Amino acid sequence: MTEDAGGYDELAEVLTLEHYFPGLKGQTGYKRTSDATSEYNCLAWALGINWARYDPEPNCPGYYWFPNVERVWSLRAIRKIFEYHGYELCDSYELEHGYEKVVFYLDQSGEPQHFARQLADGKWTSKLGDFIDIEHDDLNSIVCTDYGKPGTVLRRRLRPNEL
Repeated sequence: MTEDAGGYDELAEVLTLEHYFPGLKGQTGYKRTSDATSEYNCLAWALGINWARYDPEPNCPGYYWFPNVERVWSLRAIRKIFEYHGYELCDSYELEHGYEKVVFYLDQSGEPQHFARQLADGKWTSKLGDFIDIEHDDLNSIVCTDYGKPGTVLRRRLRPNEL
């Protein structure tokens, strides 16, 4: 773990991750899957989008929000966005053949702060702010004050070409 010629410092990245997400300490149960970027956020990433930020802030280049969805960061508004994409409320975080799941991490007031998408093998993928994307085994490994804890779970039926 050293700094390479491009300035990437793996040790600093690990220490940063473990500082903000104590559940990732020891570098087990997760793997880095992308470089840091602000091009997209966790909401977009949970929808499988890595080219735009989904944010209700109007008139910001690169930010996108759905027409006919109230421009607020709220559980109700964001659920509408996922419903537009074919997701429906469900009651289990477990892998379910034929479905893709998304979990909303909720703060103490019940508002969404982070989103994770389940992969075909049952692991989860998260975009960590403007930092990196990771694949993680356990939803609780990224529980923290800023993100809250896993709450609302939605699923959508996979199309035949996605199975």
